[in-house]
Amino acid sequence: MIKFSLSLTFLYLVLSCQSQRIILTGTLPDEDMLPKTFNEKITKHKIYFNEHPDSTIIKYLKIPEENIYYIFENEKEYTSLDNIKFWTIFNYKTGIKELIKRITNTKEIGLVGAYDLVINDRVENGDMPLERGEVISDDLFRISGKASYLLKEITGEDFGSAGMYATDEELIKLQQKWIKWYNRLSSEN
Repeated sequence: MIKFSLSLTFLYLVLSCQSQRIILTGTLPDEDMLPKTFNEKITKHKIYFNEHPDSTIIKYLKIPEENIYYIFENEKEYTSLDNIKFWTIFNYKTGIKELIKRITNTKEIGLVGAYDLVINDRVENGDMPLERGEVISDDLFRISGKASYLLKEITGEDFGSAGMYATDEELIKLQQKWIKWYNRLSSEN
């Protein structure tokens, strides 16, 4: 029994160490040098913001980076996730990197106020009601799902989902795909 426990502990430590071995090199290029879809997403959101200035988003844009990620990792309100999306769009050179780092964080914080989204696993589990809205596969109840969701929303890229039942190994593989994408873009810079 002790050998089995030690083996499981070792496996957990190996997976944990792999998730901590995040090597994001360089800096993302300026907007005009980003891939077309990524550039279009940023431009679209900035145009929306300029046409519909929202005092809450303006407040979020003034929040220091370290505080943004504290909010990201602890706030249940869907509106804060949307505001963090705008913060990341205006600060994508640091924000994208930070979201990639959080793909393996499975801390569950919950979600409230997501009236126009459907997360099938959470509906089936009884954690949210079935309502009309966009169906997504990322689990916005967990930090990993929030990070994956925002990365897709901001960049237009999709390397998979961080769903409710995603294993540590699956999240590490997803993170590695984002790291490869990031490093390729930043090396072209």
